[in-house]
Amino acid sequence: MPLQGVTFFRPIKTGEPHLLEDLRVFLHAVSPQDQVLFGTACEAAYGACLELAKEFPHLQVSCVRCESDVVSNPKVNKLIQLEPFATKDLWVVLDSDTQADETFLNAFRAEWLESSASAISAPYCFASACNLDTVSTSQALWPGIALLRTTGRVQFLLGACMGVVAKELKDLGGWQVLGEALADDYELGHLVAQRGGTIHLTHACVTLRAARFSLPEWICHQHRAAVTHRLCNSAGAAGLPITFGIPAACLLLLANPRSLFRWLALLALLVFRMHLTRWYPGRKIASPWPLVLGSSLSEPLFWLVSWLPLPVSWNHRRILPRRARVPNMTHEPGRQRL
Repeated sequence: MPLQGVTFFRPIKTGEPHLLEDLRVFLHAVSPQDQVLFGTACEAAYGACLELAKEFPHLQVSCVRCESDVVSNPKVNKLIQLEPFATKDLWVVLDSDTQADETFLNAFRAEWLESSASAISAPYCFASACNLDTVSTSQALWPGIALLRTTGRVQFLLGACMGVVAKELKDLGGWQVLGEALADDYELGHLVAQRGGTIHLTHACVTLRAARFSLPEWICHQHRAAVTHRLCNSAGAAGLPITFGIPAACLLLLANPRSLFRWLALLALLVFRMHLTRWYPGRKIASPWPLVLGSSLSEPLFWLVSWLPLPVSWNHRRILPRRARVPNMTHEPGRQRL
């Protein structure tokens, strides 16, 4: 299959300890027909990307020093400033913490060319860390994707690795149209689908380095994710309680801890949730039941809080979103930047 040039957008975040290692693997995987755009607001990361580009003189690599706060969404903020340099007809965005090697990129490219989709994205798994994020992904994302492949039309994108035909996005208004979106991947997929475009979800899986959150950071992250889900898909969020089997079993058990049947029901639900990890293509999760229990019990708590008018932490700010697209990101009086 002949190669087609792709513009790869890599918005770079600060504080990624394995950044250069991952970017070097990525550059070994791209083709001379491709274009690579690195964008960062960090001077140190900008210098490091410049030095890395010198190791690959045969590739079309550009490093762009981005300004902060052009728009509210920090990722889209960089994409907008990279867009004027993009020259290819196919655009692919890779998150800063993705590990995109040659095997993945070749498979991703081949599936896109074969499907002729207007937009495409890859499911993701985590490289090493064993935490609540990886367990939540194994229990929710992958079984849902397996079901979606057989029953539904995809109308969303997954932001870790997503591609779009350049003309499709330019007709929508470019990356600027997503500048105030809480979930830029979901909204881009929704906009493409609304225009009658097709979206393909690849069988190739991209690997992420799992973020190492402190407990307060994890709580803020989960709260924002729950609020974003509710705002993007209110009907789906409203129906989530039917999946809260383990919390319900725990409440029933507390009401009558001597009931053997209730103990067996809780055990059966735990085994079922642990069995869902078989869908996960990444590293096998060791001794997952404490994490499965913790993840299962935290889900209804964040779900409940997501319906309250509480501010969320986003782009180092505290905001009170009322819809998926936030029109105004000014600081709330009395609230400090996180």
